[in-house]
Amino acid sequence: LGKKEPMTFAQVAQVVQTIEERWGNWRTFECMEYKSGLMEVEEFGTGRVRLSSFYGKALNGTWQFSETTDYLKQLGCLDDSEPTNPRVIIANYVTSFSNCIASSGHYSVCCTSECESLFGHIEKKLGTAMASPEELVSIVSSLPSSTVDAPRELSAVMMQRLQAIATEHGGSIPIYGRLFAQWMHHAYPHECEFPHVSGTTSPKSIQDLMPQETLQMTTNKT
Repeated sequence: LGKKEPMTFAQVAQVVQTIEERWGNWRTFECMEYKSGLMEVEEFGTGRVRLSSFYGKALNGTWQFSETTDYLKQLGCLDDSEPTNPRVIIANYVTSFSNCIASSGHYSVCCTSECESLFGHIEKKLGTAMASPEELVSIVSSLPSSTVDAPRELSAVMMQRLQAIATEHGGSIPIYGRLFAQWMHHAYPHECEFPHVSGTTSPKSIQDLMPQETLQMTTNKT
């Protein structure tokens, strides 16, 4: 057999890129599995799952859905606004560091946020960082997601919340602000993450956890 020509750097880079793209597609499928699994036990329409239901999903032996409450809170996945009824926020959990794989010092393969494409559509339609409530209602009411049908009529509560944001900012809504991101979470509770106040969460990968926390999570998952 004749000698094979050595691959060039460009050829090797192309091979690596192809592997990453195919891996990304496989990972997206897994992420949607996490999401649909949690939606099966959510409190209807809230995008949230009671802790008991969340941990119940891990009883079949899967490694997901078994993070400690402290770690969930650190990730920004825990809604403890009702102390007697803490719940896991589906969108925050799916895209959290807890579900990243192949983590290294250079990159991690994580679940992408479905909200990015929704927000990108809004940006493209507006072409500006400020918008009126009427403009946003027109765009969002006709914008579907993987779990929201369109066109739809936004509820009176959603309209009031949007108007309140505009009133606070002189009649226009800054679409890159936390309040609008929060509004988007309620408009698309399964796709858009709930934006916590800066400094209230400290997301870390499992590898970066303290040894004690890692040991506790390992014990829970066995």
